[in-house]
Amino acid sequence: KVAELEAQLQTAKEDAATSVNSGLMQRLEDVERENSSLKIELQSRLEELEFKTFERDWSTEAAETASKQHLESINKVAKLEA
Repeated sequence: KVAELEAQLQTAKEDAATSVNSGLMQRLEDVERENSSLKIELQSRLEELEFKTFERDWSTEAAETASKQHLESINKVAKLEA
């Protein structure tokens, strides 16, 4: 009788361990999928940020060029009027 109870206890322990391992493996797979998804989202946002930074820099450069040309035009007009 004791041996039978010990065998049942051992089986229950093994079943519990298998169940826990199965649950942990499922959780690990879920977390790995979420991690992959977050990496893709991060990469997308980095690319968007790089594009916006480029766009901002280009816009700043264009504004500086326009300002310089405007100043040159003002100077030419001032010379012609003098």
